[in-house]
Amino acid sequence: MTTTAWRLALSLLFSVLAAAASSTDAPFDVLIKGGTVYDGTGGPPRRADVATRGDRIVAIGDLGRASARTVVDAKGLAVAPGFINMLSHSEVSLIQDGLSQGDIRQGVTTEIFGEGSMGPLSPAMKAYRERRMSDIRYEMPWTTLAEYLLHLEQRGIAPNVGSFVSAATVREHVIGFENKPPTSQQLDEMKELVRREMETGAFGVTSALIYAPAQYASTEELIELARVASKYQGKFVAHMRSEGDRLLEAIDEMIRIAREGDLPVEIYHLKASGRSNWGKLDAAIARVEAARKAGLRVTADMYTYTAGATGFDACMPPWALEGGYDALFERLANADTRRRIRDEMTTPAGTWENLCHAAGTPENMLLVGFRNDGLRPLAGKTLAEVAKSRSQDWPETVMDLVREDRSRIGVVYFLMSEENVRRQIKLPWVSFGSDAPSMTPDGVFVRSSTHPRAYGNFARLLGRYVRDEKLISLQEAVRRLSGLPAETLGLDRRGFLREEMFADIVVFDPAAIADRATFEKPHQYSVGVRHVLVNGVPVLKDGEHTGATPGRAIWGPGRVSTTTIAPAADDGLESLAREVERLSEGSSGLVGLTALHVESGRRLALRGGERFPMASTFKVPVAVELLRRVDAGEVSLDEMVTLRPRNLHPGSGTVTGLLNKPGVSLSIRNLLELMLLISDNSATDLLLERAGGAAAVTERMKALGLDGISVSRPTLNLIADWIGVKGLPPDSDWSPELWRRLFEAVPEADRKAAAAAFDKDPRDTATPNSMVDLLAKIHKKSLHKPETAELLLDIMRRCQTGELRLKGLLPNGSVVAHKTGTIGGTTNDVGIMTLPQGAGHVAIAVFVKSSTKPVAEREKVIAQLSRAVHDFFLFRPVK
Repeated sequence: MTTTAWRLALSLLFSVLAAAASSTDAPFDVLIKGGTVYDGTGGPPRRADVATRGDRIVAIGDLGRASARTVVDAKGLAVAPGFINMLSHSEVSLIQDGLSQGDIRQGVTTEIFGEGSMGPLSPAMKAYRERRMSDIRYEMPWTTLAEYLLHLEQRGIAPNVGSFVSAATVREHVIGFENKPPTSQQLDEMKELVRREMETGAFGVTSALIYAPAQYASTEELIELARVASKYQGKFVAHMRSEGDRLLEAIDEMIRIAREGDLPVEIYHLKASGRSNWGKLDAAIARVEAARKAGLRVTADMYTYTAGATGFDACMPPWALEGGYDALFERLANADTRRRIRDEMTTPAGTWENLCHAAGTPENMLLVGFRNDGLRPLAGKTLAEVAKSRSQDWPETVMDLVREDRSRIGVVYFLMSEENVRRQIKLPWVSFGSDAPSMTPDGVFVRSSTHPRAYGNFARLLGRYVRDEKLISLQEAVRRLSGLPAETLGLDRRGFLREEMFADIVVFDPAAIADRATFEKPHQYSVGVRHVLVNGVPVLKDGEHTGATPGRAIWGPGRVSTTTIAPAADDGLESLAREVERLSEGSSGLVGLTALHVESGRRLALRGGERFPMASTFKVPVAVELLRRVDAGEVSLDEMVTLRPRNLHPGSGTVTGLLNKPGVSLSIRNLLELMLLISDNSATDLLLERAGGAAAVTERMKALGLDGISVSRPTLNLIADWIGVKGLPPDSDWSPELWRRLFEAVPEADRKAAAAAFDKDPRDTATPNSMVDLLAKIHKKSLHKPETAELLLDIMRRCQTGELRLKGLLPNGSVVAHKTGTIGGTTNDVGIMTLPQGAGHVAIAVFVKSSTKPVAEREKVIAQLSRAVHDFFLFRPVK
């Protein structure tokens, strides 16, 4: 077989990066047969089969002869891109239940958060949010928004998730709940927080401008934050300052932000609230379309109901909430302040949005959510009914309920006209968002009522308004649920049914899809969606949830890559960089990777300059310095070392057994093999002594120009620090039995604290860049005499601790000279891959730290990254 043919065959069998094989070459993972494909563009549907492999769509067309591990019969059904919820409030519900059944059963595969973001959080903000928790209680181990999204992914979620950063969140972070403009320094701090979140993947800036503290922000303040987001291709999205009495002025503010902030803007849940404002919708639409015609990028989203839902705080003047909810509760207990709040609640005001006034009467306000168990029986009653039962007028009831419940209380407000809802659905620049959490009708979720949009928003569009009322075509509805929001957000390879797109797919019955949730009985799933795939994994099969949680954190287009490539203009390396970043997200921790094609010098680095705990990969630099001393005649490989009990350190295998045989001695050569082949820690610490100690190894690395490698401790001390063991005895007093007693004496809390601090410890760390440069020197045999250099490579090729890491997905017979390491949340592998057919060698270092996933899952990520790098340099040789 020729070299070209051999490489092509391997590509079809093993490639992680390259385009998928044709339908007749290998079985697909999922084959959706015989359906009518709506591709998300709004174009005419067509009968076609859709095939996936891994997380991608790999073929669309007539695939009648193809085989697949899973075949879905879609005859008579619609096949569409997964729907995108442009305004989701599943931030907390997904912590409680990652299955997201309410939305998955409507075909929603991506949830976009925004009005209030889950980061960045200060300690005070975390404490405030903890006090306000209700039925769902949860820990907050994250600080930034990106960390929160990864936290969800690590817990396991069915849908993909992404988020904007809230201007109100950064305002609270810097100013708190005070109603005052920021100083220039405070504004700079707010802009810096936005910058950091944009660089780590936020889609832009949001605000909910009828709530405190968001409503305290001036237009100029919002423009300044929007300008930061603009630099990262971000958007500005807002619940406008008014959706009623000052609707047109609020739209003007959004248009101004678009113009002066130089970025696209989106209007959350477009509506005209309050009967007196229903006639303003045409003027509102005209303003938006004029701005669009002038070249400004203005879009909107909506939900498919005539009622909104929020809290009673939306009926109270802004000053009443200054200082937060605790301050509000105190004001409601003060007779004079309470009287002032009541007066402003019942008087129309043009300066703030009063939803009780917009609803018109207390009969149009439905109570749905409480914290206080004693008040829960009121759920499902109107404010009028509750006020009557208490012999009060409605303002007194509102203030009493808020104070008694110590919450804003969940309220459904009937505000809009059905005619306007239909009018908005026809607008081509309007997408859809539930403005609600995705829930399941059991457990903690049914302790309160809710708005039916939580279960029916998307199915209601496709059933009632598309099929039954024919307001828009089905292909246009699918575009507005998938392609339009994907383009608005700038999503990476999502929103359309095309080859090489991520396999987010919904299969539904257009004749049966419908919402079932009502205001009286909201906790009811929609019907008609048969199958849903997220990232190629079936999460809904025959209408039932599979329990799978393949959802991922997804990022805005302006996310600053932590990957560098050389040469910088190498388009191929750019594609590899994207794949490396994507695969690294599966670790649940932080991944550092550097790969160098030794012969061509092409290099890719993901966090290449960041320090990672080496764990047992520090044994490579120990071996390098030891063998330098061998070459210098300071140490002999044939020197015999008599083993004693004090030499037995935690993490030993063969040496442990040998200690049972008195007088056993091993040569330096034997110990070197034990250190590198099976990672024996007792052998390592003996050799570290012979190499002159940790400081000598680090000095050798510096002499080689490898400042990124720092060896600091014997393995005994390293493990003791990780566990939290303090006060190790001198070597002369050491015994294996002593270790068990020291270990058991460490309190569990101290162990956890020590482990948490371990990843931040600068000792015994390396940067991926420096480790790869060391590996390249080892490969080139430039560090030692020829026979010594070959000895080191030979032992590393026979390494026995890493079959599932760098070598885990490589073709059988692949040669890798490597060394692994694992401790706590750290799992590593560093080595030199020999590519077949003379394609060269790749020095690669993959470090994973702070991971919460089992070691096997981290090893899988390392294997996937290794395979991606292997195949790239094999099949994309330098030109």
